[in-house]
Amino acid sequence: RQFTERAQSALKNAGGATVDRLASASGVEPRRLVGILAVLDAEGLVTKHAGRWRKSRLTTSEVTG
Repeated sequence: RQFTERAQSALKNAGGATVDRLASASGVEPRRLVGILAVLDAEGLVTKHAGRWRKSRLTTSEVTG
């Protein structure tokens, strides 16, 4: 959970960022970060386009119903 929060915090400050940039900003190693981003993507909270990750436009309440 701590790593997920750090990844989400790094995403808040990035308009769209590569895994390496997010890893540097969050202090989470890239391999672990890829797994976190995959989970957040499956939950609809982040999206990836052209190698850059960003927060989804959906809100948490829209995803959880």
